[in-house]
Amino acid sequence: MSNIVSGTLMSLRSRKRARADPDAVSVSGDCGTRPEASFTKDEKYWVYRGLLAEQSEVFRDLFTVPQPPEAQSTEECPMVHLSDTAQELRALLSVMIHGRKYTGEDEAQFEDVAAWVRMSHKYHIQDLLDDAMKRLKRYFPDKFANFKDDPHAVQRQYAIAAVNLARLTDSFTMIPPALYYCCTLDSRTLLRGSARSDGTVDCLAPEDLERCIQGKAELAGQAALCLSRICRSTVSDSCATPAACGPAINRLHDTLAIGAQCVGATDALLTWRTDIERELQEHRELSILCRACHVMLLDRDVAERKRVWQELPSLFELAMNNWERVVG
Repeated sequence: MSNIVSGTLMSLRSRKRARADPDAVSVSGDCGTRPEASFTKDEKYWVYRGLLAEQSEVFRDLFTVPQPPEAQSTEECPMVHLSDTAQELRALLSVMIHGRKYTGEDEAQFEDVAAWVRMSHKYHIQDLLDDAMKRLKRYFPDKFANFKDDPHAVQRQYAIAAVNLARLTDSFTMIPPALYYCCTLDSRTLLRGSARSDGTVDCLAPEDLERCIQGKAELAGQAALCLSRICRSTVSDSCATPAACGPAINRLHDTLAIGAQCVGATDALLTWRTDIERELQEHRELSILCRACHVMLLDRDVAERKRVWQELPSLFELAMNNWERVVG
């Protein structure tokens, strides 16, 4: 999100001196750990306090508390220092100034959505929190039908942050898919955390880290099990050539099993459909598979992924009575 400079909100870094105004307040946030931000401690914004107080009872109460003399800024208006990062502060102020339509004009970046969740939860801005959580669940849905199995999905990069946001907001049904994506991360990232663009590092709580360490092994086993169940040699009830299709299915399993996806893979929810289609097209000895058995394999793929989805809470040792039940 770009730095906002308007008649209502202005970065004090580019302003020599703000006019004395009883309705104005200077708010500042921590610039984080970016090397280019090391020359200054804070990033400050001059904004009308009524704009913040009207939308947040926390801000309203904050502005009624007398500030110590050293908190007065040289811009002759009260200054309030917040513990939030500059990126979080920019994300919140941009929405509060431009209105809620600002969140819906374009597809929001994940870091902005995450900032809206953290800030609206902290400052009790319920409508923004509701909107931000809807957006967050597009990335980490609690319904199998909404789950996207893209192996390069943005969810992997922000999985750790998603777990923490789900914990923060008590969005328990978002935790299993977020932990699942955490298990697709390398061990170094799991242990050390994932850095945001401003240098802030999101780390898993010890209990969730333990779940992921155990979950990686469980999911690797599930990934192998899925393939063996999809490619079990039983042919379709509608198969007209079982003598040919049975061996072809066995060969398909052997071909897929030696692929890199199966070796230590933890993405047990990743579909085999593309791999199956490719192998049937590229290998003549597999192309003899009849249409009924072909469709059967694809149906098994969906059923196995639903089975894994259904078992995610128990796999991560999460007590969850409201987890979606899906029919395989």
